[in-house]
Amino acid sequence: MSVTGVRKGGLTQRNVVQTAMFRDFSDDRWILTAQCLMLLNLVAMTRAFALVSLIEFMLWCLFLFYSPLRRAFVESFSDIRIKFVFAFWGWVAIATLWSPADYALRFEEVWSWRKLLLFPMAWVLFRDARLKRAVVFTLSATAGIYMVFSWGGHLGYLSLDRPPSDLLENHATQGVVFTSVSLLMLIMLKTERLSMWMKLALCLLIVGMVTNIIYVLTGRTAYVSLLLLAVYGAWLVASRLRWLSAATVFVVISLALYNSDTAKSRVAQGLNEFEATISGEAEAYSSMGIRWVFWENTLKMIAEKPLLGSGSGGFSQDYANFVADIEGWRSIVTDDPHQQYLLIAAEQGLIGLGIFMAGLMVMVISRGDNNNRSCALGILILTATNGMFQGHFGAFVEGRLFWILMGVLLCSTDPMRTWKDVNFKFFEQFCRGSGLHRSRTKVD
Repeated sequence: MSVTGVRKGGLTQRNVVQTAMFRDFSDDRWILTAQCLMLLNLVAMTRAFALVSLIEFMLWCLFLFYSPLRRAFVESFSDIRIKFVFAFWGWVAIATLWSPADYALRFEEVWSWRKLLLFPMAWVLFRDARLKRAVVFTLSATAGIYMVFSWGGHLGYLSLDRPPSDLLENHATQGVVFTSVSLLMLIMLKTERLSMWMKLALCLLIVGMVTNIIYVLTGRTAYVSLLLLAVYGAWLVASRLRWLSAATVFVVISLALYNSDTAKSRVAQGLNEFEATISGEAEAYSSMGIRWVFWENTLKMIAEKPLLGSGSGGFSQDYANFVADIEGWRSIVTDDPHQQYLLIAAEQGLIGLGIFMAGLMVMVISRGDNNNRSCALGILILTATNGMFQGHFGAFVEGRLFWILMGVLLCSTDPMRTWKDVNFKFFEQFCRGSGLHRSRTKVD
């Protein structure tokens, strides 16, 4: 159910504000307020963390007390994809029952997943195509500003309050945001009839963000993100010889990263730290070395409590007990093994991990609205892959970016209300072609 045309007392024919800035936004002031707050949240989450809390509190109040929004929110739960996401959050809450942590840590673990509420909120607020474009333009402008300032600081033209590679939270976050937004802009260039000036602006933003990742950023996650989405984007937008286009882009990006002193040194450093830790030669703490230790110990913890895990919020306490007899830097205690799936399995058990992975899978097999589905699949592939090295699904910025975009992009795909709506022939169709098509709407 779309709330774009909702008025007090029920649904009316779709009626929108006809100003240039708010075209296709709802003419209901409370729904318009919610839509604007969600867009503002995408901007604020990059830096203004306190403002994000205020914005989301206001969104909760709107969805709780304004009946059209409340009804649309409840109705969205008829879709299996939203049910699975909240089944996972429910299991996180249930897993507090056997956690050894104090009640504050248990609550904090459950509360940290409140960003999942943004998924159904975005689902009901941004069903119309022009509203989705408003999300893309908001993200493009925000990321573009960070990109310009990052380059300005890197080239010495601007004095920044932090390193150019960490301007947007940190180098991993900056890389994820830049690659995700670049994919959204690339598919918009392919599918929308844009003015020449708009095409030029989007192309410049994409080039600026991609080169920023290659030559400015120091995050290895950013390099992985770029390789993944550059290849995926090339495959999507190519009209012919898709696999050749994807392979060519992979080679070009790989060579660019190899010729970047920053990227090459960071990748080599990471591989050397891994090798030294695995071989047992590492005598001191290193960023990648300690991650390998975290992963090894977490796997052993999972083996001891496979089904239910340590309980929500109990990871750090169980991990501390596990390494109590170990000496040196390998005994460092953490509350995050820097691997999303290991963290979930360790705290909520394989049951929790199974629910979480099932939720991602039903998103993958979404059908209909090929353009937005293709964007969603790319963002999902990126976040799921980075989950092997980070906790991006639950991170403050990356997590909000992911769950909001999933709501925005998937809400216009075919409904999945029963298992009869789940079609597992998606992969066969995906291999045949992307299905991207050009919209008839011109955006000036």
